[in-house]
Formats: sequence, structure tokens, C-alpha cells
Amino acid sequence: MKYLGIDYGGKRIGLAIGDDETFIAAPFEILETGDLSEAVEDLSLILKEEDVGAIVVGLPVSLKESGEGQQARLTRRFGAALERESKIKVIYEDERLTSKQAASLLKEALPERKDAVAAMIILQSYFDKLRNPKS
Repeated sequence: MKYLGIDYGGKRIGLAIGDDETFIAAPFEILETGDLSEAVEDLSLILKEEDVGAIVVGLPVSLKESGEGQQARLTRRFGAALERESKIKVIYEDERLTSKQAASLLKEALPERKDAVAAMIILQSYFDKLRNPKS
């Protein structure tokens, strides 16, 4: 089954793709976001074109606050709308520090790909948990 990893943001949505055969995530593309409904519509087309069976959305859990803040609530709203529209299960994965990890991986080479690489890190983290549930 194919998975789409998503790093949701107000300006850009980073996408990564992978499958449960190889358990390897790869950067896919970056969408410039308009409003919520436009983003959901664009993603629904990609989900169909790529024959995706599950969606992994990075959930921004704050390091300072206990629980979920405003950005996490916006992300859950986005995930719920995407799940309703696409009829594909949305799984949430803690995304703390993924943007910093992506920037570190890319250094100065391809900073415009940071959002797609962050999505790849989110999806790869989920795959790693599937393969090694006790770690």
C-alpha cells in the first residue's frame, strides 16, 4: 500500500511518498496553499493519481506547552477535512523538530525542498515505528 506523508503549513504543504513494501519514504513535491478547501481538493487529486491507501500527517506538538496548541488544532482540522473528502484514513505522527532536521539534511543545497524533506522525515518516522513497534 502507498502512503502519502504530509508536512502541513499555512503557506506550503510538503509531501513525501512511500509504501509498506519497502518502508522507505522519499520527498515528493511541495504544494503552495491557498485556503483549506483548495488544499484538500489538490491533495485529493494527488491521492487518486498516486493510488494512495493511507495518509500520515505531521502533528506539531509543542515542546513547551503541554498538549496541543493552535497549530496542532489547525492541522487536525486540515486532516479531518482531507479524510472526509478523500475517504482515506489519516494517521497523525509527531513532527517535532522535523523542519530543523530537514534543514540540517539539506544545508544550503536545496532549501526550497525543506517542506518535502520534512514530510519524508515524518513518513519515515511512521514507517520505522511500523517495522519496530517496540522502539
